[in-house]
Amino acid sequence: MPNFITKSKARIKQAIDFLAVNRTSIAVKLEEEQTLFDSIIVKADHGDPLLKAGTAARLFIQWLSPAKGNNLIHSASPVQVRFSLGKYNLAFTSYYITKSLESPYLGHIITYPEALVIADRRRSDRHEVTATQRLFWQGKN
Repeated sequence: MPNFITKSKARIKQAIDFLAVNRTSIAVKLEEEQTLFDSIIVKADHGDPLLKAGTAARLFIQWLSPAKGNNLIHSASPVQVRFSLGKYNLAFTSYYITKSLESPYLGHIITYPEALVIADRRRSDRHEVTATQRLFWQGKN
Protein backbone atom coordinates (compact mmCIF):
# COMPACT_ATOMS: atom_id res chain seq x y z
CA MET A 1 0.00 0.00 0.00
CA PRO A 2 1.24 3.53 -0.65
CA ASN A 3 2.22 6.14 1.89
CA PHE A 4 -0.22 8.87 2.80
CA ILE A 5 0.71 12.56 2.72
CA THR A 6 -0.86 15.41 4.65
CA LYS A 7 -0.22 19.07 3.90
CA SER A 8 -2.61 20.23 6.62
CA LYS A 9 -0.83 23.04 8.43
CA ALA A 10 -2.83 22.30 11.60
CA ARG A 11 -1.82 18.61 11.61
CA ILE A 12 1.82 19.42 10.89
CA LYS A 13 1.86 22.01 13.70
CA GLN A 14 0.21 19.53 16.08
CA ALA A 15 2.79 16.82 15.33
CA ILE A 16 5.77 19.21 15.56
CA ASP A 17 4.51 20.71 18.83
CA PHE A 18 4.05 17.21 20.29
CA LEU A 19 7.63 16.30 19.37
CA ALA A 20 9.04 19.52 20.83
CA VAL A 21 7.02 19.53 24.07
CA ASN A 22 7.62 15.85 24.80
CA ARG A 23 11.23 15.95 23.59
CA THR A 24 10.50 12.89 21.47
CA SER A 25 13.46 11.37 19.66
CA ILE A 26 13.74 11.91 15.91
CA ALA A 27 15.96 10.15 13.38
CA VAL A 28 17.72 12.31 10.84
CA LYS A 29 18.67 10.68 7.52
CA LEU A 30 21.28 12.52 5.51
CA GLU A 31 21.52 12.00 1.78
CA GLU A 32 23.96 9.24 0.75
CA GLU A 33 24.63 8.31 4.38
CA GLN A 34 23.74 4.87 5.78
CA THR A 35 23.71 6.00 9.41
CA LEU A 36 20.57 7.42 11.01
CA PHE A 37 21.41 10.24 13.40
CA ASP A 38 19.45 10.85 16.59
CA SER A 39 18.26 14.25 17.75
CA ILE A 40 15.24 16.03 19.22
CA ILE A 41 13.31 19.14 18.22
CA VAL A 42 13.99 21.70 20.93
CA LYS A 43 12.07 24.63 19.45
CA ALA A 44 9.54 25.09 16.70
CA ASP A 45 9.20 28.50 15.08
CA HIS A 46 5.97 28.14 13.11
CA GLY A 47 6.48 31.47 11.34
CA ASP A 48 3.88 34.19 11.03
CA PRO A 49 1.41 33.62 8.18
CA LEU A 50 0.32 37.28 8.34
CA LEU A 51 3.77 38.67 7.65
CA LYS A 52 5.53 38.73 4.30
CA ALA A 53 8.53 36.64 3.28
CA GLY A 54 11.49 36.67 5.61
CA THR A 55 9.66 35.12 8.55
CA ALA A 56 9.90 31.55 7.31
CA ALA A 57 9.05 28.81 9.75
CA ARG A 58 11.95 26.74 11.04
CA LEU A 59 12.88 24.02 13.49
CA PHE A 60 15.70 24.00 16.00
CA ILE A 61 17.15 20.52 16.59
CA GLN A 62 19.84 19.39 19.01
CA TRP A 63 23.29 18.37 17.85
CA LEU A 64 23.20 15.04 16.04
CA SER A 65 24.37 11.78 17.54
CA PRO A 66 26.72 10.21 16.47
CA ALA A 67 28.65 13.49 16.31
CA LYS A 68 29.98 12.95 12.76
CA GLY A 69 26.50 13.93 11.54
CA ASN A 70 27.05 17.49 12.73
CA ASN A 71 29.68 17.99 10.02
CA LEU A 72 27.81 16.04 7.34
CA ILE A 73 24.51 17.91 7.72
CA HIS A 74 26.04 21.10 6.28
CA SER A 75 26.42 19.53 2.84
CA ALA A 76 23.38 17.26 2.97
CA SER A 77 20.48 18.28 0.82
CA PRO A 78 17.75 17.34 1.52
CA VAL A 79 17.51 16.05 5.10
CA GLN A 80 14.85 13.50 5.95
CA VAL A 81 13.43 13.52 9.48
CA ARG A 82 11.67 10.38 10.73
CA PHE A 83 9.71 9.80 13.92
CA SER A 84 6.93 7.73 15.45
CA LEU A 85 3.67 8.91 16.94
CA GLY A 86 1.84 6.00 18.50
CA LYS A 87 1.72 3.15 16.01
CA TYR A 88 2.42 5.39 13.01
CA ASN A 89 5.77 6.13 11.43
CA LEU A 90 6.00 9.60 9.95
CA ALA A 91 8.62 11.51 8.01
CA PHE A 92 9.21 14.87 6.40
CA THR A 93 11.79 16.41 4.16
CA SER A 94 13.68 19.45 5.34
CA TYR A 95 16.74 21.48 4.40
CA TYR A 96 19.64 22.61 6.55
CA ILE A 97 19.70 26.37 7.21
CA THR A 98 22.54 27.02 9.68
CA LYS A 99 23.97 26.21 13.10
CA SER A 100 22.01 27.46 16.07
CA LEU A 101 24.16 29.20 18.64
CA GLU A 102 21.14 30.64 20.43
CA SER A 103 21.17 29.41 24.02
CA PRO A 104 19.50 27.12 25.10
CA TYR A 105 18.74 25.95 21.54
CA LEU A 106 22.26 24.88 20.56
CA GLY A 107 22.31 22.63 17.52
CA HIS A 108 21.02 23.10 13.98
CA ILE A 109 18.23 25.03 12.31
CA ILE A 110 16.32 23.25 9.55
CA THR A 111 13.35 24.27 7.43
CA TYR A 112 9.82 23.66 8.64
CA PRO A 113 8.04 20.76 6.90
CA GLU A 114 5.55 21.50 4.14
CA ALA A 115 4.06 18.01 4.38
CA LEU A 116 4.11 14.92 6.56
CA VAL A 117 4.42 11.46 5.04
CA ILE A 118 2.55 8.83 7.01
CA ALA A 119 4.23 5.53 6.27
CA ASP A 120 2.14 2.46 5.66
CA ARG A 121 1.97 0.23 8.72
CA ARG A 122 3.90 -3.00 8.70
CA ARG A 123 2.03 -5.91 7.24
CA SER A 124 2.28 -7.73 10.59
CA ASP A 125 0.43 -4.84 12.28
CA ARG A 126 -2.51 -4.95 9.88
CA HIS A 127 -5.60 -7.01 10.52
CA GLU A 128 -6.01 -9.30 7.55
CA VAL A 129 -9.51 -10.57 6.87
CA THR A 130 -9.79 -13.86 5.01
CA ALA A 131 -12.65 -14.70 2.64
CA THR A 132 -14.05 -17.16 5.22
CA GLN A 133 -14.00 -14.50 7.96
CA ARG A 134 -15.69 -12.01 5.63
CA LEU A 135 -18.48 -14.50 4.87
CA PHE A 136 -18.86 -15.26 8.58
CA TRP A 137 -19.23 -11.57 9.49
CA GLN A 138 -21.72 -11.06 6.67
CA GLY A 139 -23.79 -13.97 8.02
CA LYS A 140 -23.36 -16.15 4.90
CA ASN A 141 -21.85 -19.23 6.49
